[in-house]
Amino acid sequence: MPDRIGLELLADRVRAVALDRRGRAARATADVAWDPAHPDAAVAELRAALGSARRIGIAVGLAFLDVQRVSLPPVKGDARRRMIALDPSRVFPLREPVVVALADDAAPAKPTGTDAERGEPAFAVPRELVRRWTAAFETWGPVESVEPAPTALARALAVGSTPTDGEHRLPAAADEEGVVQVRGGQVVSVRRAPRWVAGDENPALSVAADPWRVARGAALGVDGAPVAVQLLPEDLAHGVSRRRAAAVTRAAALCGLAVGLALAAADRQRQREADALARALRAELQRAAPAESLQARLTAFDAGTSAGAALLASRVDPLAVVAALGERLPEGAAITALRMQGDAWTVEGTARDAAALVPRLAGDPRLADVRALAPSSRYVERGTPVETFSIAFRADGRTR
Repeated sequence: MPDRIGLELLADRVRAVALDRRGRAARATADVAWDPAHPDAAVAELRAALGSARRIGIAVGLAFLDVQRVSLPPVKGDARRRMIALDPSRVFPLREPVVVALADDAAPAKPTGTDAERGEPAFAVPRELVRRWTAAFETWGPVESVEPAPTALARALAVGSTPTDGEHRLPAAADEEGVVQVRGGQVVSVRRAPRWVAGDENPALSVAADPWRVARGAALGVDGAPVAVQLLPEDLAHGVSRRRAAAVTRAAALCGLAVGLALAAADRQRQREADALARALRAELQRAAPAESLQARLTAFDAGTSAGAALLASRVDPLAVVAALGERLPEGAAITALRMQGDAWTVEGTARDAAALVPRLAGDPRLADVRALAPSSRYVERGTPVETFSIAFRADGRTR
Protein backbone atom coordinates (compact mmCIF):
# COMPACT_ATOMS: atom_id res chain seq x y z
CA MET A 1 0.00 0.00 0.00
CA PRO A 2 1.50 3.40 -0.95
CA ASP A 3 1.99 5.74 2.00
CA ARG A 4 1.15 8.97 0.16
CA ILE A 5 -0.76 9.63 -3.05
CA GLY A 6 -0.77 13.05 -4.70
CA LEU A 7 -3.44 14.06 -7.20
CA GLU A 8 -3.46 16.88 -9.75
CA LEU A 9 -7.03 17.72 -10.77
CA LEU A 10 -7.05 18.97 -14.37
CA ALA A 11 -10.03 20.05 -16.42
CA ASP A 12 -10.68 16.57 -17.84
CA ARG A 13 -8.01 14.32 -16.31
CA VAL A 14 -6.54 13.35 -12.95
CA ARG A 15 -2.83 12.67 -12.60
CA ALA A 16 -1.77 10.60 -9.59
CA VAL A 17 1.64 9.87 -8.08
CA ALA A 18 2.17 7.28 -5.31
CA LEU A 19 5.10 7.69 -2.92
CA ASP A 20 6.35 5.22 -0.34
CA ARG A 21 7.02 6.08 3.29
CA ARG A 22 10.73 6.85 2.92
CA GLY A 23 11.36 8.18 -0.56
CA ARG A 24 10.35 11.20 -2.61
CA ALA A 25 10.53 9.44 -5.98
CA ALA A 26 7.35 8.18 -7.61
CA ARG A 27 6.57 4.56 -6.78
CA ALA A 28 3.71 4.43 -9.30
CA THR A 29 1.75 6.85 -11.49
CA ALA A 30 -1.67 6.94 -13.10
CA ASP A 31 -3.46 9.25 -15.53
CA VAL A 32 -7.22 8.82 -15.87
CA ALA A 33 -10.05 10.79 -17.43
CA TRP A 34 -12.69 12.22 -15.13
CA ASP A 35 -15.85 14.26 -14.91
CA PRO A 36 -15.41 16.92 -12.18
CA ALA A 37 -19.14 16.87 -11.51
CA HIS A 38 -19.16 13.06 -11.07
CA PRO A 39 -15.74 11.99 -9.74
CA ASP A 40 -16.70 8.52 -8.44
CA ALA A 41 -15.77 6.68 -11.65
CA ALA A 42 -12.29 8.24 -11.70
CA VAL A 43 -11.79 7.34 -8.03
CA ALA A 44 -12.61 3.70 -8.74
CA GLU A 45 -10.22 3.64 -11.69
CA LEU A 46 -7.41 5.16 -9.62
CA ARG A 47 -7.99 2.64 -6.83
CA ALA A 48 -7.73 -0.19 -9.34
CA ALA A 49 -4.49 1.23 -10.76
CA LEU A 50 -2.69 2.17 -7.52
CA GLY A 51 -4.34 0.09 -4.81
CA SER A 52 -5.49 1.33 -1.43
CA ALA A 53 -4.39 4.79 -0.28
CA ARG A 54 -3.13 5.53 3.22
CA ARG A 55 -3.08 9.34 2.78
CA ILE A 56 -4.12 11.58 -0.12
CA GLY A 57 -3.06 15.10 -1.09
CA ILE A 58 -4.98 17.02 -3.77
CA ALA A 59 -3.69 19.85 -5.97
CA VAL A 60 -6.55 21.76 -7.61
CA GLY A 61 -5.63 22.77 -11.15
CA LEU A 62 -5.93 26.24 -12.66
CA ALA A 63 -9.00 25.16 -14.61
CA PHE A 64 -11.00 25.38 -11.38
CA LEU A 65 -9.20 28.22 -9.60
CA ASP A 66 -10.03 31.90 -9.58
CA VAL A 67 -6.69 33.69 -9.13
CA GLN A 68 -6.38 37.27 -7.84
CA ARG A 69 -3.49 39.33 -6.53
CA VAL A 70 -3.95 40.79 -3.05
CA SER A 71 -1.89 43.06 -0.79
CA LEU A 72 -2.11 42.05 2.86
CA PRO A 73 -0.22 43.00 6.04
CA PRO A 74 2.94 40.93 6.75
CA VAL A 75 1.33 38.68 9.38
CA LYS A 76 1.14 34.89 9.64
CA GLY A 77 -0.23 33.03 6.66
CA ASP A 78 -3.38 31.76 8.38
CA ALA A 79 -4.22 35.29 9.59
CA ARG A 80 -3.80 36.65 6.04
CA ARG A 81 -6.03 33.90 4.68
CA ARG A 82 -8.76 34.71 7.24
CA MET A 83 -8.68 38.36 6.14
CA ILE A 84 -9.77 37.23 2.67
CA ALA A 85 -12.18 34.58 3.94
CA LEU A 86 -14.17 37.17 5.95
CA ASP A 87 -15.57 38.58 2.69
CA PRO A 88 -14.25 36.79 -0.41
CA SER A 89 -16.54 38.81 -2.70
CA ARG A 90 -14.29 41.84 -2.25
CA VAL A 91 -11.50 39.92 -4.01
CA PHE A 92 -13.07 37.20 -6.15
CA PRO A 93 -15.90 37.81 -8.66
CA LEU A 94 -17.78 34.65 -7.62
CA ARG A 95 -21.37 34.63 -6.44
CA GLU A 96 -21.38 31.16 -4.87
CA PRO A 97 -19.68 30.32 -1.53
CA VAL A 98 -15.96 29.68 -1.96
CA VAL A 99 -12.96 28.48 -0.01
CA VAL A 100 -9.83 30.60 -0.27
CA ALA A 101 -6.11 30.02 0.14
CA LEU A 102 -2.82 31.78 -0.38
CA ALA A 103 0.06 30.61 -2.54
CA ASP A 104 2.46 30.34 0.39
CA ASP A 105 2.36 30.29 4.18
CA ALA A 106 5.19 32.85 4.43
CA ALA A 107 4.66 36.56 3.86
CA PRO A 108 5.61 37.66 0.33
CA ALA A 109 9.08 39.03 -0.25
CA LYS A 110 9.54 42.73 -0.88
CA PRO A 111 8.82 43.54 -4.53
CA THR A 112 11.86 43.81 -6.74
CA GLY A 113 10.23 44.38 -10.10
CA THR A 114 7.19 46.13 -11.50
CA ASP A 115 4.02 46.99 -9.64
CA ALA A 116 2.49 43.82 -11.08
CA GLU A 117 4.65 41.84 -8.67
CA ARG A 118 3.36 43.64 -5.59
CA GLY A 119 1.19 41.62 -3.22
CA GLU A 120 0.73 37.86 -3.45
CA PRO A 121 -1.50 35.43 -5.36
CA ALA A 122 -4.71 34.27 -3.71
CA PHE A 123 -6.96 31.46 -4.92
CA ALA A 124 -10.64 30.61 -4.63
CA VAL A 125 -12.66 27.58 -5.67
CA PRO A 126 -16.39 26.90 -5.17
CA ARG A 127 -16.97 25.28 -1.80
CA GLU A 128 -19.40 22.66 -3.09
CA LEU A 129 -16.86 21.44 -5.64
CA VAL A 130 -14.30 20.90 -2.88
CA ARG A 131 -16.85 19.06 -0.73
CA ARG A 132 -17.89 16.83 -3.64
CA TRP A 133 -14.31 15.96 -4.56
CA THR A 134 -13.24 15.41 -0.96
CA ALA A 135 -16.19 13.13 -0.24
CA ALA A 136 -15.44 11.07 -3.36
CA PHE A 137 -11.72 10.67 -2.68
CA GLU A 138 -12.35 9.97 1.03
CA THR A 139 -13.89 6.66 -0.11
CA TRP A 140 -10.40 5.76 -1.33
CA GLY A 141 -8.36 7.10 1.62
CA PRO A 142 -8.11 10.01 4.07
CA VAL A 143 -7.64 13.37 2.30
CA GLU A 144 -4.95 15.21 4.27
CA SER A 145 -4.54 18.33 2.12
CA VAL A 146 -6.28 20.25 -0.66
CA GLU A 147 -4.19 23.08 -2.09
CA PRO A 148 -3.72 25.13 -5.28
CA ALA A 149 -1.64 23.50 -8.00
CA PRO A 150 0.92 26.39 -8.07
CA THR A 151 1.71 25.76 -4.40
CA ALA A 152 2.28 22.05 -5.05
CA LEU A 153 4.44 22.97 -8.04
CA ALA A 154 6.69 25.22 -5.92
CA ARG A 155 7.07 22.46 -3.32
CA ALA A 156 8.05 19.89 -5.95
CA LEU A 157 10.58 22.27 -7.48
CA ALA A 158 12.10 22.98 -4.06
CA VAL A 159 12.98 19.31 -3.51
CA GLY A 160 13.90 18.47 -7.07
CA SER A 161 16.87 19.14 -9.30
CA THR A 162 15.01 21.69 -11.46
CA PRO A 163 15.93 25.31 -10.58
CA THR A 164 13.10 26.87 -8.61
CA ASP A 165 13.43 30.41 -9.98
CA GLY A 166 11.73 31.07 -13.30
CA GLU A 167 8.42 30.74 -15.08
CA HIS A 168 6.75 27.36 -15.37
CA ARG A 169 3.79 26.24 -17.43
CA LEU A 170 0.72 24.52 -15.96
CA PRO A 171 -2.40 23.27 -17.72
CA ALA A 172 -5.46 25.50 -17.34
CA ALA A 173 -8.84 25.58 -19.05
CA ALA A 174 -9.39 24.70 -22.69
CA ASP A 175 -7.18 26.69 -25.07
CA GLU A 176 -5.33 28.21 -22.09
CA GLU A 177 -2.01 27.71 -20.37
CA GLY A 178 -1.13 28.83 -16.86
CA VAL A 179 2.17 30.58 -16.26
CA VAL A 180 3.51 30.35 -12.70
CA GLN A 181 6.49 32.44 -11.65
CA VAL A 182 8.52 31.02 -8.76
CA ARG A 183 11.26 32.94 -6.96
CA GLY A 184 13.18 31.72 -3.93
CA GLY A 185 10.79 28.80 -3.41
CA GLN A 186 7.72 31.10 -3.32
CA VAL A 187 4.97 31.55 -5.89
CA VAL A 188 5.32 35.17 -7.04
CA SER A 189 2.64 35.37 -9.71
CA VAL A 190 0.10 33.21 -11.52
CA ARG A 191 -1.52 34.18 -14.80
CA ARG A 192 -3.39 32.56 -17.65
CA ALA A 193 -2.53 33.05 -21.30
CA PRO A 194 -3.90 31.68 -24.57
CA ARG A 195 -1.95 28.70 -25.84
CA TRP A 196 -0.57 30.67 -28.79
CA VAL A 197 0.94 33.18 -26.32
CA ALA A 198 2.38 30.55 -23.95
CA GLY A 199 3.58 28.28 -26.72
CA ASP A 200 6.81 26.35 -26.98
CA GLU A 201 8.35 29.09 -29.06
CA ASN A 202 8.37 31.44 -26.07
CA PRO A 203 11.89 31.12 -24.57
CA ALA A 204 10.90 32.88 -21.33
CA LEU A 205 9.03 29.80 -20.13
CA SER A 206 10.68 26.69 -18.75
CA VAL A 207 9.02 23.68 -20.35
CA ALA A 208 8.39 20.88 -17.88
CA ALA A 209 9.83 17.53 -18.88
CA ASP A 210 8.08 15.90 -15.90
CA PRO A 211 4.26 15.93 -16.14
CA TRP A 212 3.96 14.45 -12.62
CA ARG A 213 5.64 17.23 -10.67
CA VAL A 214 2.43 18.89 -9.41
CA ALA A 215 1.00 15.57 -8.23
CA ARG A 216 4.31 14.75 -6.55
CA GLY A 217 4.24 18.15 -4.81
CA ALA A 218 0.72 17.39 -3.58
CA ALA A 219 1.93 14.07 -2.17
CA LEU A 220 4.78 15.81 -0.35
CA GLY A 221 2.26 18.26 1.14
CA VAL A 222 0.44 15.42 2.88
CA ASP A 223 2.98 15.58 5.71
CA GLY A 224 1.97 19.06 6.77
CA ALA A 225 0.88 21.63 4.19
CA PRO A 226 0.26 24.88 6.14
CA VAL A 227 -3.32 25.87 6.89
CA ALA A 228 -2.87 29.07 4.87
CA VAL A 229 -2.48 27.14 1.60
CA GLN A 230 -5.37 24.73 2.22
CA LEU A 231 -8.50 24.95 0.07
CA LEU A 232 -10.70 23.32 2.70
CA PRO A 233 -13.90 24.43 4.43
CA GLU A 234 -13.50 24.96 8.16
CA ASP A 235 -15.13 21.67 9.22
CA LEU A 236 -12.98 19.60 6.85
CA ALA A 237 -9.87 21.53 7.92
CA HIS A 238 -10.62 20.74 11.57
CA GLY A 239 -10.96 17.08 10.68
CA VAL A 240 -7.57 17.10 8.96
CA SER A 241 -6.01 18.82 11.98
CA ARG A 242 -7.47 16.20 14.33
CA ARG A 243 -6.14 13.35 12.21
CA ARG A 244 -2.69 14.92 12.08
CA ALA A 245 -2.66 15.44 15.83
CA ALA A 246 -3.74 11.85 16.39
CA ALA A 247 -1.03 10.62 14.02
CA VAL A 248 1.61 12.62 15.87
CA THR A 249 0.35 11.25 19.19
CA ARG A 250 0.48 7.68 17.91
CA ALA A 251 3.94 8.19 16.49
CA ALA A 252 5.15 9.67 19.76
CA ALA A 253 3.66 6.77 21.72
CA LEU A 254 5.23 4.19 19.42
CA CYS A 255 8.53 6.00 19.58
CA GLY A 256 8.40 6.03 23.37
CA LEU A 257 7.53 2.33 23.46
CA ALA A 258 10.36 1.50 21.07
CA VAL A 259 12.82 3.48 23.16
CA GLY A 260 11.66 1.72 26.31
CA LEU A 261 12.00 -1.72 24.76
CA ALA A 262 15.42 -0.89 23.35
CA LEU A 263 16.65 0.34 26.73
CA ALA A 264 15.25 -2.71 28.49
CA ALA A 265 16.86 -5.16 26.05
CA ALA A 266 20.20 -3.43 25.62
CA ASP A 267 23.31 -5.33 26.69
CA ARG A 268 24.97 -2.23 28.10
CA GLN A 269 22.07 -0.92 30.12
CA ARG A 270 24.14 0.21 33.07
CA GLN A 271 26.66 2.01 30.90
CA ARG A 272 23.90 3.85 29.07
CA GLU A 273 22.30 4.83 32.35
CA ALA A 274 25.64 6.10 33.62
CA ASP A 275 26.11 8.07 30.41
CA ALA A 276 22.62 9.49 30.73
CA LEU A 277 23.31 10.51 34.33
CA ALA A 278 26.59 12.11 33.27
CA ARG A 279 24.82 14.06 30.52
CA ALA A 280 22.13 15.13 32.94
CA LEU A 281 24.77 16.21 35.44
CA ARG A 282 26.56 18.24 32.78
CA ALA A 283 23.28 19.84 31.79
CA GLU A 284 22.49 20.65 35.42
CA LEU A 285 25.97 22.10 35.89
CA GLN A 286 25.46 24.27 32.83
CA ARG A 287 22.09 25.41 34.14
CA ALA A 288 23.63 26.06 37.57
CA ALA A 289 26.53 28.09 36.17
CA PRO A 290 24.60 31.39 36.22
CA ALA A 291 23.57 30.80 39.84
CA GLU A 292 27.16 29.99 40.83
CA SER A 293 28.37 33.14 39.11
CA LEU A 294 25.74 35.16 40.95
CA GLN A 295 26.77 33.54 44.25
CA ALA A 296 30.41 34.49 43.62
CA ARG A 297 29.40 38.05 42.88
CA LEU A 298 27.33 38.21 46.07
CA THR A 299 30.30 36.89 48.07
CA ALA A 300 32.57 39.53 46.56
CA PHE A 301 29.95 42.18 47.29
CA ASP A 302 29.72 41.05 50.91
CA ALA A 303 33.52 41.18 51.22
CA GLY A 304 33.56 44.70 49.80
CA THR A 305 30.79 45.75 52.15
CA SER A 306 32.69 44.37 55.14
CA ALA A 307 35.89 46.11 54.05
CA GLY A 308 34.01 49.37 53.63
CA ALA A 309 32.45 49.04 57.07
CA ALA A 310 35.88 48.34 58.61
CA LEU A 311 37.32 51.39 56.86
CA LEU A 312 34.53 53.61 58.09
CA ALA A 313 34.94 52.26 61.61
CA SER A 314 38.68 53.14 61.61
CA ARG A 315 38.25 56.68 60.29
CA VAL A 316 37.75 59.81 62.39
CA ASP A 317 34.31 61.34 62.26
CA PRO A 318 34.74 64.59 60.23
CA LEU A 319 31.80 66.22 62.01
CA ALA A 320 33.50 65.68 65.36
CA VAL A 321 36.65 67.43 64.06
CA VAL A 322 34.62 70.36 62.76
CA ALA A 323 32.85 70.58 66.12
CA ALA A 324 36.23 70.68 67.94
CA LEU A 325 37.42 73.48 65.66
CA GLY A 326 34.24 75.42 66.30
CA GLU A 327 34.77 75.14 70.03
CA ARG A 328 38.46 76.18 69.95
CA LEU A 329 38.55 78.95 67.37
CA PRO A 330 38.00 82.43 68.91
CA GLU A 331 35.23 84.81 68.00
CA GLY A 332 35.88 86.58 64.74
CA ALA A 333 37.98 83.75 63.28
CA ALA A 334 36.94 82.69 59.79
CA ILE A 335 37.82 79.43 57.99
CA THR A 336 38.47 79.80 54.27
CA ALA A 337 39.73 76.26 53.53
CA LEU A 338 39.51 72.90 55.26
CA ARG A 339 41.22 69.77 53.88
CA MET A 340 41.36 66.20 55.14
CA GLN A 341 43.48 63.21 54.14
CA GLY A 342 42.94 60.31 56.48
CA ASP A 343 43.57 61.64 60.00
CA ALA A 344 45.65 64.60 58.71
CA TRP A 345 43.83 67.93 58.53
CA THR A 346 44.73 71.41 57.28
CA VAL A 347 42.71 74.49 58.19
CA GLU A 348 43.21 77.96 56.69
CA GLY A 349 41.52 81.26 57.43
CA THR A 350 41.77 84.63 59.21
CA ALA A 351 41.71 85.75 62.86
CA ARG A 352 42.56 88.84 64.87
CA ASP A 353 45.46 87.02 66.58
CA ALA A 354 46.74 84.16 64.43
CA ALA A 355 49.64 83.36 66.77
CA ALA A 356 47.25 82.45 69.57
CA LEU A 357 45.46 79.80 67.51
CA VAL A 358 48.12 77.07 67.66
CA PRO A 359 48.17 76.98 71.50
CA ARG A 360 44.34 77.07 71.61
CA LEU A 361 44.02 74.12 69.24
CA ALA A 362 46.89 72.19 70.87
CA GLY A 363 45.10 72.42 74.19
CA ASP A 364 42.25 70.27 72.85
CA PRO A 365 42.89 66.53 73.52
CA ARG A 366 41.00 65.66 70.33
CA LEU A 367 43.61 67.45 68.18
CA ALA A 368 47.26 66.32 68.07
CA ASP A 369 50.46 67.50 66.39
CA VAL A 370 49.11 71.04 65.94
CA ARG A 371 51.54 73.24 64.02
CA ALA A 372 51.61 76.31 61.80
CA LEU A 373 52.32 75.62 58.14
CA ALA A 374 53.02 79.20 56.96
CA PRO A 375 53.76 82.60 58.48
CA SER A 376 50.84 84.96 59.03
CA SER A 377 50.08 87.96 56.90
CA ARG A 378 48.40 91.00 58.42
CA TYR A 379 45.95 93.27 56.65
CA VAL A 380 42.94 95.44 57.44
CA GLU A 381 39.49 94.25 56.54
CA ARG A 382 36.60 96.68 56.98
CA GLY A 383 38.62 98.76 59.38
CA THR A 384 39.66 95.77 61.51
CA PRO A 385 43.21 94.35 61.41
CA VAL A 386 43.23 90.58 60.76
CA GLU A 387 45.91 87.95 60.28
CA THR A 388 45.95 84.89 58.05
CA PHE A 389 46.71 81.44 59.36
CA SER A 390 47.47 77.97 57.96
CA ILE A 391 47.53 75.25 60.61
CA ALA A 392 47.98 71.48 60.32
CA PHE A 393 46.97 68.89 62.89
CA ARG A 394 46.07 65.27 63.29
CA ALA A 395 42.65 64.22 64.53
CA ASP A 396 42.91 62.04 67.60
CA GLY A 397 40.83 58.87 67.86
CA ARG A 398 38.71 60.42 70.58
CA THR A 399 36.95 62.51 67.95
CA ARG A 400 35.26 59.43 66.51
